[in-house]
Amino acid sequence: MAMGLKLAILALAAARVGHADTTRLAAAIHGGAEEAEARRHATLAAGAVAGAGFVPIGVMLEERTDPIAHATGIGLIFAGGIPLVFSTLSLPTSSMERFAERFDERRTAGMADDELARRTLDEWRDLAAASRSQRIRLGTGEAVLGLVAAAIGIGLLRHDDHVTSGSVLVGAGVPFIQLGLRGLLQRTPEETWLSHLEDP
Repeated sequence: MAMGLKLAILALAAARVGHADTTRLAAAIHGGAEEAEARRHATLAAGAVAGAGFVPIGVMLEERTDPIAHATGIGLIFAGGIPLVFSTLSLPTSSMERFAERFDERRTAGMADDELARRTLDEWRDLAAASRSQRIRLGTGEAVLGLVAAAIGIGLLRHDDHVTSGSVLVGAGVPFIQLGLRGLLQRTPEETWLSHLEDP
């Protein structure tokens, strides 16, 4: 998978502006689609590992009569369950992968190079802008929600009669913080590969 990304970048660097615009477009689009697919698979794998690692242990601890073990178990269930649930959002193909399919369909249909390049770049710029706006909006919301939940949960953990509630909030808040920070700090393939294309 990494070798495919390297080859796509090399193709971008080697292609010349002008008649080879569709070659550069194809290299960038397929590189972005490959990265998007790799990210989906990584998210699914991480969610499965978190769920398999935390949820069963959490269930076992939650069934104990000891209040600390019970509360810890609930926190682990949320800590593993939330990433597992959110990872299922990566099951469908991404917008970048669908964009690559549309490009290939137009190219196979024989659309003229100039028209293909114009339509593709216009659509890609709109897609990248929408992707950036969405990740920042969602990332901010998730990070704030996670921080608030974790902060309240930590405060509740200081009181013996609210340990369970505190564990739930901390266990739910930490994954949301992680999701939010990733959204804020990690650009999408739509953004990064358009940047490779326009600023080689």
